[in-house]
Amino acid sequence: IDPSIFPDREVVDSIPFCTVHPSAASHVFVQMLDATGETPDHVFLVPWLNTGGAERVALNYVHAVRYVCPERRIVVMATHPAESPWASKLPEGVPFLEFGKWTAHLNDVEREYLLVRWLMQTAPTTVHNINSRLGLQVFKRYGPVLRNRMRLYSSHFCMDFTPEGKRIGYAVEFLPWIIDHLTAVTVDNRTFRDQLMTWYAFDPEKVILVYQPVSLPNTRFPVEADDGPSARGGKKAFSAPSDGRIQSPNRITLRTMTEKKPRLDVLWAGRIDDQKRPDILLKMIEAAADLPFFFHVYGAAVLNRDRYTHRLRQFDNAWYYGPFDGFESLPTSCFDVFLYTSQWDGLPTILLDALAAGLPVVASDVGGIGEVIQHEETGLLVRPFDDVRLYLEQLRRIHAYPEQAAWMARQSMMRIRSDHTWRRFYEAVRALPGYCGP
Repeated sequence: IDPSIFPDREVVDSIPFCTVHPSAASHVFVQMLDATGETPDHVFLVPWLNTGGAERVALNYVHAVRYVCPERRIVVMATHPAESPWASKLPEGVPFLEFGKWTAHLNDVEREYLLVRWLMQTAPTTVHNINSRLGLQVFKRYGPVLRNRMRLYSSHFCMDFTPEGKRIGYAVEFLPWIIDHLTAVTVDNRTFRDQLMTWYAFDPEKVILVYQPVSLPNTRFPVEADDGPSARGGKKAFSAPSDGRIQSPNRITLRTMTEKKPRLDVLWAGRIDDQKRPDILLKMIEAAADLPFFFHVYGAAVLNRDRYTHRLRQFDNAWYYGPFDGFESLPTSCFDVFLYTSQWDGLPTILLDALAAGLPVVASDVGGIGEVIQHEETGLLVRPFDDVRLYLEQLRRIHAYPEQAAWMARQSMMRIRSDHTWRRFYEAVRALPGYCGP
């Protein structure tokens, strides 16, 4: 060694030694890479996969991508630290990354950095956000960079509202700031699409209507061509037993749907949150104490504090069953009518399920519900949404005129078979610009 550069002891002793601590996110990054295996082509960002309409939509898109472009490698990432029981419904071979749980020790900024770093490193061709706040935050902050490497999509369904009537929700909070970075926005009802055009003057070619599909179950009666109420009659159906609680899907009685029953068994199912207005349901139950109605209530609080289920257990003309695992888990053959009381909505998948199952429907006339239910043709609508008297009047019509109810149910089933099939959904997904492209 050249003597002029040979370090003497003073130089060696003067060198500071510092310990570099590893990033708290580094092991999560490695975990994410290990979980995905090969580089993904198509990434879905969701908050979780719990029982709900948005989660159902996410699963529909995953299955559609698997069907339309089976060669694409799909990854689904849950960005909120919550349980995801519906992850079991994902197609075989689709990795599910519990990012929210893995990053519970990180703050919001670190989680954003980690997600955008993973996206940039793996560089999928398509990233579809469905109700993930973290995903929308990343689109907003890093959209100009991300869109140079991948195509970004976001799905929205409706506006939310505060008790004072102010419009809120992800469409208000994020869409105006990320629309230029997105390849497309998908919505599930025309009403909401028109509202976005009116409020924000978005490029209409970017906001695309995609109706959600419904898998037709074993229906209450065959669907056939029908010219109107004069052609009704005679179709067999399963109806609810005449006593109180329904114990199981097998406890049913074979009757004709057009026969006048001593009691109308009303099904209410959904999130027991403020949006769905369970307080209206409670008022109906109280007002119907002397009417031949019995209310069967399924659901649980998801987004709001539970303020209603204890009260639902206090009535003689109602029974609260607790949570349920999708509409297909309900004994729908045991009920005479489906009741829906939401204050605002898009086009709820559970309503489509009820129509597909052959249940007459009484629903609030909000959001895109009127696109599938034409009043007195495919169901009965209530406007305004909180008119308890009108809800009860429509239930009386179902009870008094079962033939008309049966005809409306058949008409609605034909509408579902026309507009909400998997074939049409696959075609719509295939037509999304760049969605399944190279």
